[in-house]
Amino acid sequence: MISSPCKDCPRRHTACHDTCGDYQAYKAQLDAAKAQRMLENETEGYINHRIRTIHLRAEKRRHGRG
Repeated sequence: MISSPCKDCPRRHTACHDTCGDYQAYKAQLDAAKAQRMLENETEGYINHRIRTIHLRAEKRRHGRG
């Protein structure tokens, strides 16, 4: 996990995230990491769903219900 540049920052003030270049770079890294995780989760979810569907169909054929 990337550590926030805000901790112990001497320039920190109310609503400084709007203008702080360090925070904006940090936020961009967080957003990129989040997008990557979401893509991986979406891919894994699709694969797991397909595997489950294949197993259910096989189970139905095995027991004469499909």
